Amino acid sequence: MRAALYVLLAVIMVLVPTSITVDYAHNQEQRHLHAAERIGTRFNLPDVAEVAAPEDAQGVLTAAADESGTNILRVSIESSGRQHIRYYIYLGAQHTQLFDIIELSRGAWPSATGLRQGQTVTTTEPAADGVIGVPNVVASRYELSIQPLEAAYGRLPTAGTYTVEATTQDARDAFLQYTARALTELSGQEYTAADLNPRDPHEASNDRTQTATSRLFLPAPYLLMLIATVLLPATVTRAGKQLGALSLHGYPNTRIWYATTGKPTLIAVGTGFTATVALTLAVPEMNSALTHTLFLRYTFTSVATLLVVYSVSMVAIRRINVSDLVKGRL
Repeated sequence: MRAALYVLLAVIMVLVPTSITVDYAHNQEQRHLHAAERIGTRFNLPDVAEVAAPEDAQGVLTAAADESGTNILRVSIESSGRQHIRYYIYLGAQHTQLFDIIELSRGAWPSATGLRQGQTVTTTEPAADGVIGVPNVVASRYELSIQPLEAAYGRLPTAGTYTVEATTQDARDAFLQYTARALTELSGQEYTAADLNPRDPHEASNDRTQTATSRLFLPAPYLLMLIATVLLPATVTRAGKQLGALSLHGYPNTRIWYATTGKPTLIAVGTGFTATVALTLAVPEMNSALTHTLFLRYTFTSVATLLVVYSVSMVAIRRINVSDLVKGRL
């Protein structure tokens, strides 16, 4: 039983950094998938013949963005084979929150002028012409690209869902009204901002980025730790003869704790620390935020584990009666 418990402790200490890494990677993917929904208002560009050509649709949207000082985003997700998340963006303002949500492993973000010149940021072909940065994707679980808006029309029709990012509601409304007027003038059919079906980001439910997988996996080590804590007194009890012998030889309680449960626990903690270092070195694109979280949480878990094991064991050890211990029981 003692051996099984110490194996369980070692497994717990390895699972802690593993679960933190998996949780972070899942949540990062959700942030990347739903970034546009979180920072702007989605709207639909209708299927109008007069803006079916990419240059016409882009002309209407970019003119509205420049007039209102807003940004336009569009996203496509390719799931065939390796998942590839592509953001297409036009900057009518000087900055976008998209660049705050997505970290770069290296390089720089393109400016508004750079995007118009075809500069991109991508995890694929980082050495290709026009690529000036590489996004951070922990464990390289999927591909991620940020490209100029015009590149969208090689993969998507002009009609469809876009996002307008505005610093104020007035700027957002000005963009939608400008776009509706342009559609009315081009098509001869009356359009209003409401016809673009704008959906405010507060209506989206994707702010809860933690997935079912991460919700289940993240607490698993702590549940196992609770089980181990419940079993600890029994392991001390079963070490009765060893406790009696050490007590008769005058060993202090702390030394008895180390000899019975302390040493294996320290080995388990060391095993987990080794796993933490190995994950930090082995996982591709391990960023500073995850590394900091990993070591901080592992340190907290290690200290908590040692305190729990020490406290529970010492309570049992202090109850020892030598005459009973030599008989192998407490």
